[in-house]
Amino acid sequence: MGLGVGIPVLLIGGFLAWMAWQGRSSESPLDAAVVRDLPEGWLESSPTDVAGGSAATASMAQTPSSTVAAGDAPIDTNPLDDLPLEGVLAFSGDGRTFGGERYELHATEDGRVVLKSSGAFEFKIVVATVRVPFEQHLELDEALRPRTYRLRIDGVAGFGARQVEATLTGSTLRTTSGNDMQEISVDANRALVMGTFSTYAVVPLLMAARGDELPREFELLVFGGPPGSGDAEAPQLMAVAARELRTLRTPSLTLQVDAYRITGGYGESLLLARGSEFLGLIAGDDDEQLLIYRADFFPNGFELVP
Repeated sequence: MGLGVGIPVLLIGGFLAWMAWQGRSSESPLDAAVVRDLPEGWLESSPTDVAGGSAATASMAQTPSSTVAAGDAPIDTNPLDDLPLEGVLAFSGDGRTFGGERYELHATEDGRVVLKSSGAFEFKIVVATVRVPFEQHLELDEALRPRTYRLRIDGVAGFGARQVEATLTGSTLRTTSGNDMQEISVDANRALVMGTFSTYAVVPLLMAARGDELPREFELLVFGGPPGSGDAEAPQLMAVAARELRTLRTPSLTLQVDAYRITGGYGESLLLARGSEFLGLIAGDDDEQLLIYRADFFPNGFELVP
């Protein structure tokens, strides 16, 4: 389905596609990513070592030299005050980068929340790296319920190109993909758009806004996969567990973060955030692991401490 899974389908007939592609260029968001300092409020002066840990990336082996403040303060009661938020995501599978995405979340004067992003999936074909660019636009209302969505995937030399547009009016979701049109009923209060990986940045905002309020089970509207992957009579369900505290570390710091365990029809994952700020997503096991992380904060990834 979406979330980048299934994108390799776009590369069927890879060598011919690569030959047609080699004259084109597409800049990855990771090429121009600027490493940013963590927000000042996240830091504390007294360093503390953190023992143990299992690597989320293969490069994490050094002892941390500073500690970041514990994340036990109450999360924001009005997370929209934190907007605008922006970041650069790196996509890593089994330790290999397969793309990146730059995104921005901002609020409009009339209270809507807008997510804009652009990026590329990257694949090795023969001796070349093929990039499949995409652009995404998601609009939410003041209660963070989806209103409109657009996704364009350029494909490889036109092969696998896809454009999706969706509008949610009341309980009716209307989706157009190429010449296909689809209409299904959804619960707008439980609807959650899953397009490319940056749409996970909405989840910390949603959790902070709702606090302990139910529901924590959402109807997934998945748009990020190849043509035909979103054709379903009803949305998949996704449950988000209550917030817990976890610790991540890099060679230079440790950081306590908010962690949300996500379960549903697409498996189990762990979403990491700091208040309203999305930091990463971990899925899979020791044999096969997907890691999405903020390359502008953690350019070499991070390690999650058990």
